[in-house]
This record gives sequence, structure tokens and C-alpha cells, in this order.
Amino acid sequence: MNSANSGLSHTFWASALVLTGLALILWALSHQLTPRHPISPPERLARDWQYDLERLEAAGRLPAPWNSVRNIQWLPAGSLAEEWLKVLQDSHSLPRSLPLEDKQACCDLHIMLIAWDDEVQLGAIVQYQLIDHESGNLLWEMGRTFVLEERQELTSDAAHF
Repeated sequence: MNSANSGLSHTFWASALVLTGLALILWALSHQLTPRHPISPPERLARDWQYDLERLEAAGRLPAPWNSVRNIQWLPAGSLAEEWLKVLQDSHSLPRSLPLEDKQACCDLHIMLIAWDDEVQLGAIVQYQLIDHESGNLLWEMGRTFVLEERQELTSDAAHF
């Protein structure tokens, strides 16, 4: 191979490498600058709620009757909670780790959903109650808080309320 062809070959590969690098940079910048679809509060709640249930289950913090649920009763507290629950039910986004209903089971599970939206935070509280189906006695309860969005820092004055 003569030196003229060798120089052209090196120039070709150097140019190809530079163009490939520029293409990759432009691709990366376009993906960073492309507006992403913001995740809605109910979608965020579904994601965080599922993750929380997985962690509770892995840590052994869910009681044995959790898997013996006869009926799940949903108790949305307020219009925002009703709206979010409807979105979660309609989109089949309720956590997969919730127990399946079994009509032969011993317990009913009541799940109260409380949602709030104020100038400081957007969030939800999920309150679980396992109730013995026969006696109506409360067997277990747990509340979980999900802060979905922090809007501003709590000031020392706001912390006193």
C-alpha cells in the first residue's frame, strides 16, 4: 500500500470517528432536552406504594392473615382520595402486592386512602386494618405515609402547627 492511500485511509477513519462522536453527543443532548411526560400523583403513589409493600413483605412486617383476605373494602377519605383511587382502579395500577380476595378466608382488609395537597406537600396516607370476619375484631393495623412532592421547605413557624 502506498503512502498516499495510507494517508487517505487514516483521514477517512479519523473523520468517521469524529462524525460518530458528534452524532452520539447530539443524540445524548436531544434525549436530555426532550421534555419527559411528568408522572401523575396517582402514578407516583402506585409506584411508591408497591415498593413499600415489597419492603414490608421482605422484612416480615405483614401479618400472617395478610394472605387470608376475604374482602378488600376501599375507604377513600375525601374527593382527592376518591379521584386518585378511581384512577388507580381504572388503570389497574393498584399495587400487585395487595392480597387476592379469597371468599373462604378469615379476614376483611379495610384500606383507607387519605390524600392531601397543600402549599407545602402533596401526599397520601394509606391506613390498613385487618378485621376478623366472624367477630369483627381488629386484628392488625398499620398506617403508611407517602410524600409525593415537596413544594417548599418547612419554616420554623410552619413546624409549630
